[in-house]
Formats: sequence, C-alpha cells, structure tokens
Amino acid sequence: MSFQVDNPLAKPLDPEFIGKHILSDSSLSTQVVPKIDPEERVGVVAEFNGVTQIIEYSDLPENIATERLPNGRLRFFAGSIAIHAYNSQFLQDVASSSNALPLHLAHKKVPFCDETGQLIQPMKPNAFKFERFIFDLMPLADKVTVIEIDSKEGFAPLKNPSGAPKDSPETVHESLNAYAIRHLKRVGIDVALGINVELDAASVFDDEDLRIIAQSGVFPNNHIDGPVVVRSI
Repeated sequence: MSFQVDNPLAKPLDPEFIGKHILSDSSLSTQVVPKIDPEERVGVVAEFNGVTQIIEYSDLPENIATERLPNGRLRFFAGSIAIHAYNSQFLQDVASSSNALPLHLAHKKVPFCDETGQLIQPMKPNAFKFERFIFDLMPLADKVTVIEIDSKEGFAPLKNPSGAPKDSPETVHESLNAYAIRHLKRVGIDVALGINVELDAASVFDDEDLRIIAQSGVFPNNHIDGPVVVRSI
C-alpha cells in the first residue's frame, strides 16, 4: 500500500478496497474521486493504447482537460488521490529494473543564500528538481483496478497555506469535522451546532466502532474547549 500523508481522510486499509484488489487479482489497484473542476490539481487515470496510466494535471492539454460528456461529466474525470494497493510479486519484479520509474522535471522556487549569507526567497522558479512518482508503475502492471470513492469520505488534501480558498488547513478542518458529524449521526449521536468533532483515526475506523460508543453511553463532554476527540471504548 502507498498513500499521501497530506490527506487526513485517506483510508488505504479500507477492507472493501483491499478486498476488490485481491478478488480482481490485479497487479495494482488505485482509488479515484470524481474530478469536477478541470483546473483541480490532481492527475487523472486514463487508458491510452490499451495501457492504464496516470496523467499529471500539468501534462493534460487544456482542451482535453475541459472536455465534457453529454451528461456534463468531465471526459477525464477519474481524479487520482495517490492511494494504491500492489501485488507483492509485481513490486519485486519491477524493483529489479533501475529504469522502471522515469524521471520527471519540475521547475521550483528554492530559497538560497547569496554571497553575503542572506537567505533569499525567490519570486520565480530558480531550480530544477528531478522526481520519480510511484504511480508510474501503473503502465507496467498486467492488470489495474480503478475504484471510485466519494471524495467527502476519503479525500481532504492539504496543498495550500492558511487562508487559501481550497485545500488549506481551514478547509481540511471543515472536511474532518463534517466527516465526523456525518458518521456520528449515522449511529444516533447528534452533535450540537458550533461543536468541532474529531474522530481519533487510531481507534475509530468505521461506523461499527462508533456504534460501540453509542451503545456504551460514554461520550466526551461537549463543553470541552477545542476539538472533541472521540475514542472507541
């Protein structure tokens, strides 16, 4: 398994995801979310000449990225959230090849010290970075399974600084709070307006864990300042 650490809603060990990966006998399985905005900074899973692969958003031409189907859905809608499951033998096979993962070139803004020792924060990209991405293993897989999930249930990316309209600490917090309130309500626990709720991912995995809390009657005090962390008993 592999996943991105900047997505606190990630569920790489979701039993349904793992089960479908095993039952499909795939070399690689991946989770995707419906891409609504063509400018959303996520790559898309697509098939080209019979090969399933991920195309980075920066590599997708605008006229293709904005193309829509008759029902209004983007033609290339399967947004990659970088949660992958692998067959162990597949990984062993590709690990033996030094050329399995190609290099990608990225132009970055990198702080540096000038001749006086002063730290300079460049306004424009000033350095080249060579990167390898694990998703480049996908075209090498004999069989790929693509599983679409609800973005509200598994995707809250943190990409931007505080105050940004999207993918910021504030929007991530809102997503986590909404997720917690939604799942608590499913098991009969209502949260008062204005209360921030946070589910402890180390002890609450799914609604069954929350049912244990609901049945036990043990629940944190709603008057505690700050987030309420719910733990299974």
